[in-house]
Parts: sequence; C-alpha cells; structure tokens
Amino acid sequence: MANPFDTFAVIAQLSVAFAGFGSIASGLGQRSAGADAKLDAHRLTLMLIGSLSATVVALLPATLSFFIARERWVYCGSSLIALTIILGLSREGVRRAISVRRTPGFSRGAAIAVTASVGVGVAALAFCAAGFPGDRLPGLYLLALMAMLSASVINFWLVTRSLLQPYTS
Repeated sequence: MANPFDTFAVIAQLSVAFAGFGSIASGLGQRSAGADAKLDAHRLTLMLIGSLSATVVALLPATLSFFIARERWVYCGSSLIALTIILGLSREGVRRAISVRRTPGFSRGAAIAVTASVGVGVAALAFCAAGFPGDRLPGLYLLALMAMLSASVINFWLVTRSLLQPYTS
C-alpha cells in the first residue's frame, strides 16, 4: 500500500501547478471586456483559492506528524484545520458566485459541480475530524483532497475555455 503522505505531496504539487497557471492566465488574459473579464476574474480567483487551499490541506498531515505521534490525531487535527480553512474561505466564494450568477457565460452546471465537489470534501473532512471510521482516516482525507482538486480542475477548465474564446462586448 502506498504511503498516504507521498500521495498528499503529489496532490500538493498538482494544486501548485493550477495556481501557477492561474497566475500566468491572469497576466495573459488582461483584456478589458466587461462581463467576460468579470467572470474570468471570478473563475481565476476561485481557482487560485481552491488550488492554494488544497496545497496547504495536502501538506497538513505530514506537517502535524512531526508533532503528533498518533496517526488518528494527525488526521483528526489536519481535518479540523482544513475545515476551518475551507469554511473561512467559502464565504468569499459564495459572495463571488452570487455577484456573477447573472453574467453571460456563467455556468450553472459548473457552479453545481464545484459546490458538490466542495460538499463531498467538507463531508469527508467532517467524518475524518470525528475519527470515523478510525481505520479509514487516510482514505477519507484523500477523498477530501480529491474533491478539492476536482473543484480546481473544473475552474481550470472554465478559465482555459474562456481564455481560448474571443471576448464578447
């Protein structure tokens, strides 16, 4: 069986790659075009927030393992910190989604998919924080990370698709 910390490190690297793309895309996509620019800024922000959060969350168990000996408490503690991060940032994501929901090009399906991904991640982290089931904590934590990465992938796809299309006036 693979070491979960190795898998988490790979997810952290993938998340950083998405964040790096977001930074490059924001520089390349700085064209003024009203609604399209507003929607792109929204998507880039969500992608950066999601990717950087996933990076931090992916590295938490390995970091806490240097201070906490019991694996169960490493995952419970990491999950509590991750939930705090996600719930703290979710207010901004919801506010942004509300502000652009009537913008042409806004994808309700993508918004539902991102929300579902985040919901799966939050549920997995909540079970992990509660220590249930005790023998599956690394798997639950990995499920939460994959859900966070899925939300970033959806936003990555939307940003890429948008940048490859001409802006509308």
